[in-house]
Amino acid sequence: MAARALSIISPDSINNFYPEEPVTREDIAVILCNTLKVVSKQLDNVDTEILDDFTDRNSISDYALQSVANVYKTEIMVGNGNGTLTPKSTATRAQAAVIISRIIDR
Repeated sequence: MAARALSIISPDSINNFYPEEPVTREDIAVILCNTLKVVSKQLDNVDTEILDDFTDRNSISDYALQSVANVYKTEIMVGNGNGTLTPKSTATRAQAAVIISRIIDR
């Protein structure tokens, strides 16, 4: 799997992938940051305190926290307008299209 070889995606703790499962917003942030790193467009790490105003900040997984902060700071991904990031939710097709557009426009 090319994405694994390039460290874009990683298996879970028991070395499994779940390609048929939906992807959470926090996982999208991690995948985006890893992909940008592979193509030499790595985002700068920002202080994760940038996320402190979101009421669901503590629900972001440790492995995803830095990536979520980085994509939020660059406005590739943003909150949903009600003070939350919904990191455990899946992205809609419309949200995915906006994310792709923002990356292309970078």
